[in-house]
Amino acid sequence: MVRDQRALIDQYVNAYNAFDIEGMLAPLHDDVEFSSVRRGERNAHVRGQTQFRHLAEHAKRLFSSRQLRVLRYDLDQTPASVDVRFCGVLEFDMPDGPRQGETVEFEGRSEFTFQEGLIRRIIDIS
Repeated sequence: MVRDQRALIDQYVNAYNAFDIEGMLAPLHDDVEFSSVRRGERNAHVRGQTQFRHLAEHAKRLFSSRQLRVLRYDLDQTPASVDVRFCGVLEFDMPDGPRQGETVEFEGRSEFTFQEGLIRRIIDIS
């Protein structure tokens, strides 16, 4: 089971890095929940593949390149989690923030819950 969970996570991460939205959706449950928590505040939450697709399409436009690298897997707990490092080059200026072409980097953790052999919930924490 742990091997299957790791394969699903890797499939999702690889598709994310390739800007492949269909590939990102493939390992996700139809009723997937996704939340993003930054500095203790939830800044995004969607439920279902349709909402997830819209969020992924928006996020895809933010970066000219991006890489999410898994630093460590912890699949023996519920939820399973991975420590990650994100690096992306901005496609355009952010209001009161980094400018187009600048690199954004941070480390965080993604938590995954599984149901029916698919990823049911993802919480990105940074």
